[in-house]
Amino acid sequence: MCALISGFHHVCVKTRDWDRTMSFYKDTLGFVEKITWRAAPQRAVMLNAGDGNYLEVFEDLAFTPSLGGAVLHFALRTAHLDEVAARIRATGANPTLSISGLLLTMFDARTNLNPAVEREVRNHFQEVVYKTLIPRTVRFAEAPSHGRTIFEHDPNGIGSTAYRKLAAEFLQRQKSKVTFMNSPSGRSVE
Repeated sequence: MCALISGFHHVCVKTRDWDRTMSFYKDTLGFVEKITWRAAPQRAVMLNAGDGNYLEVFEDLAFTPSLGGAVLHFALRTAHLDEVAARIRATGANPTLSISGLLLTMFDARTNLNPAVEREVRNHFQEVVYKTLIPRTVRFAEAPSHGRTIFEHDPNGIGSTAYRKLAAEFLQRQKSKVTFMNSPSGRSVE
């Protein structure tokens, strides 16, 4: 049996003490700030721990950790999304889990590889894949360094335009209650 999960992508935590938390992860452990969004008193940051592992931190001045701790969620890397979702439903851990769509990001049509990968993904997953492509643009990297969202930094650029288009597509799917991949609603594209 092959491993379904190839690793953690990120873990998400909340903190009341932003400065102490940032000092611990950045100064003590050497994590590097990858992207920042939102401003105090509700800051948010994605820290790179190396090797494709990230820590997502949200500031919440009213936060009180539960008995389970400060972890809000964690994201895993997998090449077997449909099988992982089916197993999670089967265990009863989340019996209504469904996949609302797959999003292609960092897309660059100028390369030979990206259009080929897009064709493969769309052929295999069909309507599960959002029609909207999120392009690769340097503006995504610039925005956080200026303390802005992409919508503030480059409101009419290809990145912000693509995310607005994705938001409309996502909302339409939610309105239509579209879910995929052996979802409890019965709709499947496998």
